[in-house]
Order: sequence, then structure tokens, then C-alpha cells
Amino acid sequence: MPGKKRKARSQKTEAKLPAPKKIESDSKSKSNKVLEEGHIYFFYRPKVDVEIPKSAKDCARLSFILAPVTKLEDGKLVRKEGLPKRLLINTKKKFPDPRKHTRHWCFVEAASEKMEDLHKLLEEKTYTTKTRGERHIQPARPCGEGVYELIEHVSERGTSVALTYALEIPVEPGPVQKAFNIRNESSYVATVKNPKVLTDRRGEYPPGLAPKKKAQYPPSLQQKFKGKRESQLRFAPCYPEFLDYVNCEVVLIGMKADLDDFGDVGAELRKITQVELEIAKRELGSKLEDKVLKELGMEKEKDRPTEPLKGEWA
Repeated sequence: MPGKKRKARSQKTEAKLPAPKKIESDSKSKSNKVLEEGHIYFFYRPKVDVEIPKSAKDCARLSFILAPVTKLEDGKLVRKEGLPKRLLINTKKKFPDPRKHTRHWCFVEAASEKMEDLHKLLEEKTYTTKTRGERHIQPARPCGEGVYELIEHVSERGTSVALTYALEIPVEPGPVQKAFNIRNESSYVATVKNPKVLTDRRGEYPPGLAPKKKAQYPPSLQQKFKGKRESQLRFAPCYPEFLDYVNCEVVLIGMKADLDDFGDVGAELRKITQVELEIAKRELGSKLEDKVLKELGMEKEKDRPTEPLKGEWA
């Protein structure tokens, strides 16, 4: 019957899109190793001429900063000063839904040891057009802060890297965080696109940066894209070293795993979050947003409201 044929064709199409590897906590799982940990900060920038955004549609960009505080050296996490901080742009203006395994494309806009260098890209901007004259873009507004880890997972299915975080501020996600799909806890399979492979398996050009703008990795990193028989893979696990290069293209894939699925590693991340939040509450009281501004080196100004850090639009 025609109905059955359509159903069979649909199932065949779905079979071509396998679900991403799920990090498991059963006997098949061999190891979870933390590659890097630090602070994650979320920002949004209102569109031109939008004074007070009320939804994600009123925003031009969603970005986030990964500021590492530890680095893996000789198999051990070492706390170090001056590690590169990265500003990433989320092109979908929201994070993937872990329940649907959606894929969102991001790229590294800047990487620097100094947070001030990233500030310049988050400040207000003014430019002139021939038709509309002077245009003003408001500064990006911080809307969340938490602790993140890049975790290498090795199992019988292979090796993958997960970006997982636990939100500290706001304590409970509000309308702002829900609009961007920023949760209390979330995990994503993080993969890096090979800048040397421009087309997908069908010969089409997937979303991404123009060939001239793609990242240029040293041979030691480019080697990670090599597969069997020296073939070039289209993606590689998102090891921290990739993120230190401007225009690194990252695909985040929503996954159902939460911190409990990472065993002791996830429990430690949750513990760090709770300890830091208790310290902040004790030192700052109800002004937790001051903690974020201090860490970012930003000043509280009229054009950079802190209401979003409380979950409210402003």
C-alpha cells in the first residue's frame, strides 16, 4: 500500500542519521577523564534599535566564554595562570536540546590570555550606513555563569569529548536562560570540523565559515583528523587545544547524559559548583551578579544591566 511505502522510505532516511554516541555509566564504559575545567560565562546582544529585548528573537547574538583554570599535563590536572580564554559564538542563538540530540554550530571568535581582549568584542558599537545613518549596537549582556569541564570518554564505541557544565548564577534559570536553553546542568558531545575537508559525504557544503576564514592548525593538531589508511576525517573530538585557535569550528550535539552519568567526575563538578556558590553567597549576600562582573573585569553600568544574571529581561 502507498502508506506503507512512505513509512518504509521514512525509516530508511532516518537510518542514515545515526544518533550521537551516548556517554554511558555501565560496564561498557572504560574511562571518563577531565581534560580541562574552568568557568563558563553566557552573553546575549540585543539587535540594533532594540532597547529592551523580550525574547531570543530580539537578540542578534548568543555567545559564551570558556575560561580554563586547570590544564591536563602528564596525566594530571594542573592549576595554571594565564591560560587562553576563548569567546565562542553560538550561531543558533540557543543551545541544543539534549532530549532531541540537535546539533548546533559554533566558532571561536577570539582567544587570548587577557580577558580585556575579549571585552572589546562584547562592547557597544557604533557604525554609519548610507541609508540609515548612524547605527548603535548595545553591549553584550552577561546572562549566566557556571563551572564547566571538557571530559574525554573512552568506551568500546570509541573516543569522544563532552562539554558539560553546571550553572551557578542564576541559582535557578529564569525566562532569559530558558529562552537560550541554558539549564542548571547540561552536556553536549563536542566535535571539531576539519578545515581541510570542505564538503560532506554528499558533496555539499555544510554550514560553516568560508574556506579562507577557516582555522589553521599546526600539524600536531591536524593529525587528530587522520583516520584509517591516512584518510581525512570530517570531525575530531573537541580537545582543548583546538579551542585556542581563532575560527575553530565546533559542533555541539545535545545528549541526555547529566552529571550523574559521568560518575565521580560529574559528582566532583557538582561539588565544585555548590562550594563556589556557598562562598559567593557568604561574601556577596544577595548581590551574586557582582561576582560575575568581578571575574570578567567588567564594571556595572547603565548600558550593561545585571538583571539577566537574575533571569530577568532588561
